[in-house]
Amino acid sequence: MELAPLAESLVVPQAWAHVVGVLEEHDAALIATLVTRLSSKRILLVLDNCEHLLEACADLAGRLLRNCRGLQILATSREALRISGEQRLVCTAPRCA
Repeated sequence: MELAPLAESLVVPQAWAHVVGVLEEHDAALIATLVTRLSSKRILLVLDNCEHLLEACADLAGRLLRNCRGLQILATSREALRISGEQRLVCTAPRCA
């Protein structure tokens, strides 16, 4: 999911839901709906360019990862999300600078 076009952190849950095909339910919080729908699935969610929405992405990623055992997230960012279990890979090639 390309996050660069998003300007507001408040739309992060809606963007994630759209990408994984989860519709908002009128009587439930969107994050709870995401957890319910994703908790039984094996899915890799790729987040591209999260640095400008770092706090919102980290919060949502942490919540989903704690509750959805089959979920894995690959995030590209100039900064770490700083969530439990995060593994950071740093590019040291000249083209990465």
